[in-house]
Amino acid sequence: MNEIRIAILCGGPFAFPALQKLAFEKYLCGVAIGGSDFRVTANIEEECKKNNFAFLEINSGRNISQLEDWLIELKPDAVFSICFPYKLSNELIQKFEGQIYNFHPGPLPEFRGPAPIFEVLKKGRRETALTVHRMDAEYDSGNIIFSERIKIEELFSYAALAEKLSRITGMAVVNLAEMLKFSRSKIAGTVQDECTATFYPFPKDSDFEIDWEKMNSDEVLNLIRACSDWTRGAITWLGEEKLRIPEATIDSSLKYPHGRPGIIVDLLDEQKWVVRSVDQKYIVIPQISSDFGVLGLNYLRELGLDINSEFSKNNQILNHN
Repeated sequence: MNEIRIAILCGGPFAFPALQKLAFEKYLCGVAIGGSDFRVTANIEEECKKNNFAFLEINSGRNISQLEDWLIELKPDAVFSICFPYKLSNELIQKFEGQIYNFHPGPLPEFRGPAPIFEVLKKGRRETALTVHRMDAEYDSGNIIFSERIKIEELFSYAALAEKLSRITGMAVVNLAEMLKFSRSKIAGTVQDECTATFYPFPKDSDFEIDWEKMNSDEVLNLIRACSDWTRGAITWLGEEKLRIPEATIDSSLKYPHGRPGIIVDLLDEQKWVVRSVDQKYIVIPQISSDFGVLGLNYLRELGLDINSEFSKNNQILNHN
């Protein structure tokens, strides 16, 4: 039986294991990359040249029309989309009807949208999935081919979960390639249940902000984990200073008098800030950053951070009467 030829649409390093596996198994015929770091793009382009794979860079949503011409010329048997950052046109999907498959790093239909890893962690889920589905004209709504459930370990950060999903995607692309190779007809898949469908748009800065007056300690920790390696950390404010918290823990052994949430109640070992949550638990923060990087203790004190300082939300000092 003849081998099938597969083109990959991707957005960066998440797709590396999949590219390596498909190249090794001699299924890969071309790579289109969109919106990635120029060094990542340059490395993939170089590898494509070495191995005689077709290559296309899509550097904005404006020139995505090039993709249709590229695929028509390439004539792949199937197209695998792995975190490709641009929506494909209905015309392209219709032209390659039944040939385009998306590898979605989250459960479907519960977590549709461009950032399911963030949303799953933010909601404190203990399980996620890699879902492979046929692509249609709507976002993440096509028939599901298969879904692999994945346990989320308690200490998983965004990067740890993304790395695990990336490795699983590397195995899943070969599984689907084998299914397509030996299938005598199109793989129909299972229709998604629209009653349980939820679409999450790409998060804004406000989605990364800690609301100390409303979010309990678990919710704060979940948000920090969801932001950790992806956005330099969850956002909080000290007066007019925008700060980021990349990691934290809840220490149930700590005891202080009850009081307002968001207040720094202690500094342990001259490096660990202790903040009270709305459910009167204590969040220990070993590191505080800005958009530029990690901030040292002396600089934080220059900003006014100390015991009895108060973190707030939306660049507003909370007004308590």
